[in-house]
Amino acid sequence: MHSRNRTKGDTRLLNRLRTSNRHIHRAWVLKDEFDHFWHFQYPGAAKRFLKRWMTAALRSRLPSLRRFVTTLRNHFDNILTFIKRPLTNAALDDRGSQKPPPLAQAVCHDPA
Repeated sequence: MHSRNRTKGDTRLLNRLRTSNRHIHRAWVLKDEFDHFWHFQYPGAAKRFLKRWMTAALRSRLPSLRRFVTTLRNHFDNILTFIKRPLTNAALDDRGSQKPPPLAQAVCHDPA
């Protein structure tokens, strides 16, 4: 859960994790920090943030985050392109799961 959606109970849990399980706490904090990347509007600032975040993730020595950093490095330029042109194919992917409009149903429907 993101820090802006976190309840007091979630914050207490996170604080307990800080002392009891540092790996989970660190992963949670890095996950929350990474969410800020998608809100950058300037590619230069996004690039600086991403490089610093990747360094912090590598220093965490968590295997799953290290693999994620490898993926980020392999697609670094394409990820930064998203900041310049925030286009995705999510709308196209979502279209397939929706019912066709009623007119399309009427034309395509074969009552026989």
